[in-house]
Order: sequence, then C-alpha cells, then structure tokens
Amino acid sequence: MEVKTLKFVSYWLVVGTCFLSGCMLNVASSAKVEKPSLEVEFIYPSTEPKIAKLLKNLRKKGSLLKLNKDHDRYAKNIITWQMEHGGFGLHDATFYEKPWDGFKKRSAWVNEGRELGNFDDDATVAEIRFLAEVYNTTTDLELKTSIKSSVARGLQFIFTSQYENGGWPQVYPKRYKVTYSNNVTLNDNAMIRNMVLLSDILADVVPFDNDLVATTIKNDIFPRLNSAVDYLLKVQIKNNNELTIWSSQYDQVTDKPASARRYELVSKSTRESVGVLTYLMNWPEQKNEVVASVSGGLSWFEKHKTLNMTFYKGTFSKKKGAELWYRYYEVDSNIPFFAGRDGIKKYDLALVEEERRNNYSWADNYASKILHLAPRYYKSLDSK
Repeated sequence: MEVKTLKFVSYWLVVGTCFLSGCMLNVASSAKVEKPSLEVEFIYPSTEPKIAKLLKNLRKKGSLLKLNKDHDRYAKNIITWQMEHGGFGLHDATFYEKPWDGFKKRSAWVNEGRELGNFDDDATVAEIRFLAEVYNTTTDLELKTSIKSSVARGLQFIFTSQYENGGWPQVYPKRYKVTYSNNVTLNDNAMIRNMVLLSDILADVVPFDNDLVATTIKNDIFPRLNSAVDYLLKVQIKNNNELTIWSSQYDQVTDKPASARRYELVSKSTRESVGVLTYLMNWPEQKNEVVASVSGGLSWFEKHKTLNMTFYKGTFSKKKGAELWYRYYEVDSNIPFFAGRDGIKKYDLALVEEERRNNYSWADNYASKILHLAPRYYKSLDSK
C-alpha cells in the first residue's frame, strides 16, 4: 500500500468551529495524522449533514446506556470482562451488573479452551464506545487510566482480527465447529460498525475528541480503513457487468458470497448493503471507484423497490405510498426468496415455519432514507 500524508478532520468539529468563530476553521483542533497520510484534506463524515446523520444507527452502544446505572461502576465491571486478546463476548447490558469473578466464561463461544471475542450485535464495538463516553464524564483518574488501557486493547483486537484482504470476521480467534462465523461478515453491519468506530476515532468525533486513543494507535487506522474500503469495492456483486449490492457474508479465502445460519443462504442482502452504502457515502476520498460503487448500489435499490407494501411479523400488507425491499435476493436473478431452519430456499414466505416466518426481518423499507438522500450525495460531489 502506498504511504501518503493524511489529515482527517471531523465534520462536527468544523461545524463547531464555524459556530464559534464565524466559519474560520481552527486547524489546530483538527485531527492530524502524520503517518500514514494523504497529502489532501479529507472531511469525515460527509459535509452534507443528512448523509452524515445516517451513521447514527451504526454507532449504537446496544443497551449499555439505557439502564441509567452508575456509569463509573458499570465501566469498571465491563473492563473486568474483557478477554486477554482484547475482545468482548456477546452480552446484553445486564451481564455487566457484576464484575467478572475470575471463573465464569466471558464468552459463550470457546474453541480449544480459548474464549472468542465477538462483533455480532454490536459486541466489542459497543463496549469501546461506552467506555469512551465514561472517559469523557468521569472524574476518577484511576478509572480513566483503566479505560485508556482497555480501549487500546480493544482496538488492538480489532486490528488483529482484520483479514489481510481487508475484511473482518464475526468472531476472533477462529470458530471451528460453526465455520460461517469465520467469513467476512457484513451481516448485521458487523464489519461496517468496526469501520465507523475506527473512522470516528481517527477524525476525533465525539466521544473520541480527547487523548483517549494514543497517536501511535491512530497511525494504524487509515491503512486498515483503506484496505477495508478496497475490499468492499472488490466484492460488490456484478450482474452483466453492472454493479449491484453486496452479500451479507463472503468466504474469507475466495471472496465469493457465502451463507451464514441455515436460513441465511447465499444472496444479495439489502439490509447490510444499506450499511455499506452509508459508509461509502461518508468516506472522505470520493474517488471514481467509490462514486461508481455508490451509484451502482443506489440504482439497484431504485430498480428493485416494491411499492405500496409493508411487512410486519410474517405478514405483508398493502399500504399506499409505502416502499419495501425483501431482505434477500438471488445473486444472479434478483428474485427474492426466504428460508427456514431446514435450509431450503423458498419463494413463498407461507412455506417457512411459523417461528422463522414471524421472527425475522424478511423485508422492510431498508433503502428509503438513503435513496431520498441520493440527490444530496451527488450534489455534495460537486464541491469536492
């Protein structure tokens, strides 16, 4: 990878400086990364506020902040559950009510006696974001030191788990008996949440607008993000040489679309593709390949939306003015399909068993917001 000079600047930092000083950019407050870097100024997120706002759903902290607990105590507990490799297991908020006792499993998934860290359902990323919030509010200097160390270990876990091709698996280290977790995982936006976290840190987006993350760690972020973006551009599905959208999983060796759980077959996946497009629309370097990728994805969503229909708990209903996309489409034909726990593809949701039919997101208005903002995205390119 070519080593260049980079300066990342947070859009929100620019807005705040404009408010305070009549739009005179305070260069001293921008995030400067001396190595590696590009010799241009990048703005992250997008300077178009509504496009930047799309990232909000990719910054979730699960339910960690919803319990209204003593956040300092809660942060101390969370740190005790962090595993030696720096990752966290998949837990709900109640799990951290007590500190680790030194004996209980810290992850539900264990291979050869080694507990696996997880990125599924916001895991690891949510803990890092929560700890960063507490770092900004606590007056406990000892806790600040512990948080700084914990976040550094968490980021090292994210760095270590990234494949050489630029993608991230669902878990790390490898899972042996259930191997789909080792695929590059866009499912539930796992990889994209990692990328948004790293971008926020590099651009000093709140709550990372402080000394929490050392410059030496920040220096490692941009080449990893660049590699991840290149991977997303490479694996975008093409039909008849036209760029479309993405699969939810990719084989980590062949880069081909892969399946996950038995009812998550090889497919084009709309929900996850919206996450990819959201990130790419906010990516600082809007080079031709990125613009072409975004344009291809947006065009596909425009062509394949179903009008005047909604979906809720296993039932499709007519509703005037509604927009809907199915969760999964065949890779080559763009025909929507479903599957149950038997792993057999079905073209009629009524043929899927009741439990899966009613308890899975088989369709939604996934791309409505992003399509609505497409004109703003294209207009923002004119100013670059």
